[in-house]
Amino acid sequence: MSATNTGAIEIGGETIYKALKLPLDLFDTDVINYKHCPDLEFVVFDEVSMMIGEMLGILDDALRKKTGKNALFGGCSILLSGDLRQLSVGDDRIFQADNWYLFDRIELKKSIRHTTDQEFADHLSRWAEGEVHPWDLQFFKKRELCPDGLDYKTVAQAFLALPPGKNAILCANREAVARFNEAVVKEKKPSQNVLKTYRHVLEKKMEGVRGPPHYEEQEEDGYFHVAVGLGVLFTGQMVSTENFRVKSGTHGVILGFERGYGSIVKHLRIQIHGRPYHFIRQYTQQPIYGNLRSLVSLRFEIVNSYAFVVHRAQGMTLDKVIVDTSNGLGTAMGYTAFSRVRTAADLFITHLPKKTDFSELRHIITADELVNRALAEQPLLDLMPKSEDLAKENKEAAT
Repeated sequence: MSATNTGAIEIGGETIYKALKLPLDLFDTDVINYKHCPDLEFVVFDEVSMMIGEMLGILDDALRKKTGKNALFGGCSILLSGDLRQLSVGDDRIFQADNWYLFDRIELKKSIRHTTDQEFADHLSRWAEGEVHPWDLQFFKKRELCPDGLDYKTVAQAFLALPPGKNAILCANREAVARFNEAVVKEKKPSQNVLKTYRHVLEKKMEGVRGPPHYEEQEEDGYFHVAVGLGVLFTGQMVSTENFRVKSGTHGVILGFERGYGSIVKHLRIQIHGRPYHFIRQYTQQPIYGNLRSLVSLRFEIVNSYAFVVHRAQGMTLDKVIVDTSNGLGTAMGYTAFSRVRTAADLFITHLPKKTDFSELRHIITADELVNRALAEQPLLDLMPKSEDLAKENKEAAT
């Protein structure tokens, strides 16, 4: 199981919410109709940095109900995996949970993702703890696309020149995402009329008023560009009209679209894994208020796939990455973004503001001191045999 859809896809598992059928109200586990599973013995939870502290108590309660055993975690052995030094979901951290102390900590030294570039892996290990050296500045300067100042067009052209693959521009915030996506779309479709449609639309029908409903775009939820050939990323689960269920983190390419609700896009044809699928906005009935007869939420769980915020990439392994460093990066954000690729040659940055020394790196590489303190206070479980024990085992084996 994983805390995120992306992580679940990568490990071939399910999200915690789906596997344990957790409700939107996480604390209301009494309403869950669990499938009894008394033989469940071992459970793996990935991407633990994205789990809130309350989740361990919720999992304990859920697994007791699932196994029918009134024992800690339903009597199951629990393995929590992931990198706590990556981005977290907020202030309520998994290592602040009351039963966190029950877990033994094992630290894996070898990064499977970075086996082909050990020097890069060593850099990442230092940056994860917030340790930067003057020579790191030269490392980033070699990968800077806009040394004279951020230029969106230059970044967009560099992105489109990358070899085809799972590539992304990673940003600190949604405003930067919108600017980079727009720049890439302009370079990719310079002579084509590209539509901009909001992800979330409200359908309103007034009490006692005849005629078609009124549609209101919800700007706070963002928008994406629509044109044949543009790439998209699913940010939530959607089901096609062919009943094909798409998970969050899935990439696709727009093959066609239809407008409705006035000028708003209502239907998309998207190619996924070489096959075309049709999607309409998902309906969600909202509470009635005032003189409205009904209020319906219509959503596309979709964004353009060229640029997205760093946390959407958490759990992903990408082929090439351009990280927007022009305005700095938040705590743990730089390490999370840089570690998405396998080698240093796959990593680029937009622009580093000029400083008199290497202090500009402090704006893009900042460790989470709360995590560092928590890990320092929790001893490592020593899995390596002591030298005298090993000698004894060798002697017994020889005998």
